[in-house]
Amino acid sequence: MTNAEGEYSFDNLPALAGDQVYTVVIDQAASEDRLRPYLPAPAHNSGDRATDSSTWQAETIPGELHENADRDPTLDFGFVVKSYAIGDYVWVDTDRNGIQNGNEPALPGVTVELFDGAGEPVVDVFGNPVTAVETDADGRYMFDNLSAGTYQVKFALTAKQVEKYTFTKLDAGSDDAVDSDADPKTGWTSKFVLDDSNTALTPTYDRAFDATEGIDPTWDAGLTLKPDPKPDPKPGPKPDAKPGLNPDAKPGLKPAPGPSVHTGGSALNGHNLGWWALAAGLLTALATVGVAFNSRRHDPAIDR
Repeated sequence: MTNAEGEYSFDNLPALAGDQVYTVVIDQAASEDRLRPYLPAPAHNSGDRATDSSTWQAETIPGELHENADRDPTLDFGFVVKSYAIGDYVWVDTDRNGIQNGNEPALPGVTVELFDGAGEPVVDVFGNPVTAVETDADGRYMFDNLSAGTYQVKFALTAKQVEKYTFTKLDAGSDDAVDSDADPKTGWTSKFVLDDSNTALTPTYDRAFDATEGIDPTWDAGLTLKPDPKPDPKPGPKPDAKPGLNPDAKPGLKPAPGPSVHTGGSALNGHNLGWWALAAGLLTALATVGVAFNSRRHDPAIDR
């Protein structure tokens, strides 16, 4: 078994003769648990046996290891971490059924973020932070070279996109490849696992990727256009408005006052003074006539 530094050694072996060789083989069954996250590194015949890698088994060079204390330290095995990719599409769901149709347009410029199962940022198999990406002109996105693990995707709309779009139905239909996986309220997908148990992984895709185990291209988001807001009604004359009344008066309230009319009290205003002057003039005239009439009636000259 390899030690903490990955080293192994078989010592005190019999010397070989002629073209005999020793063959070293990785016991895959016994090492299954330890090697589950890994794959053999690509075979690399550089001509330098001291640094290149063999796949699962390696042999000594024929004609060597014939002398006492001979040693071949070049039988090495390299492994790489299994890697995975995910994608893939954001579109405008014009018929609002939650399923991609061939005539529905792609939506570029949508921000897509990747998190682990706890909602924390992740790193790729090389230890690099996995940063947010934007959907391209075809509405596509991808995260490549991911380690095995639990993940979730967040589709984040800009302020302008929020004014125009809302997420469509979640998990409509029975085909994960063409439905929408974004929660209509949050834009987050459900949690999913990338490892050898993921049945959506495929080695064939219409775009290049480096992941050794394939890509899961089923994490999509559909958006629908929000209806246009209704315009404010134009102001105009209110029905049933009566002359002299305030059209804005609320039901049950007295109408707004019109021109002031004095109907009682002791205060004198311009209208009341006019009436008093007219009345005084009439009384004066009547008194004068009465006096003249009486004077004429009792004048002795006239009586005679």
